[in-house]
Amino acid sequence: MNDVAASIGIGNLVGFKERLARRKHIGEMYQYRLSHTPGVIVLKKRSDRESAYWLFTMLVEKREDFIKAMQSREIPVSVVHQGIHKYTVFKHWGIPELPGQRIFDTEHICLPCHEGLTDEQVDTVVEAVQAGW
Repeated sequence: MNDVAASIGIGNLVGFKERLARRKHIGEMYQYRLSHTPGVIVLKKRSDRESAYWLFTMLVEKREDFIKAMQSREIPVSVVHQGIHKYTVFKHWGIPELPGQRIFDTEHICLPCHEGLTDEQVDTVVEAVQAGW
C-alpha cells in the first residue's frame, strides 16, 4: 500500500463503526424480509462469522427476468461475482468448476446495500423484490 492509499484508508476510518452498523442493519432487514419470498434464496448467516454487508447477495430464479423487473422499478441490482475459473488470469492453472458454482453463477444478484440508504428506500427495494418478476 502506498502513502496515498494509506491516507485514504485512514480518512475512511472516521465514522466507520456507524457506517458498518447501518449496513448491517440494512442487511438484516433484507435477510428477514426476503427470506420467504418466492423465487429468492437468501444466503444463510453463520454464527461463526460476520458480514460487513458491502453487498447483499442472494440467489434468484430467472435472474435475467429479475434484473429486467428491478430495472423497470428503478432498483439498481448487479451481478458482481463469477467463478474464479472464468477469469483469464487463472485459465492456465486449469482450475476446475467448483461444486455449486454453476448455480451461483446463474442465480446470484446483489441488492443495493450502503449506509446512504434510508429505511424507506430499503422498503422500496424489498417491495420491488416481493412484487415478483
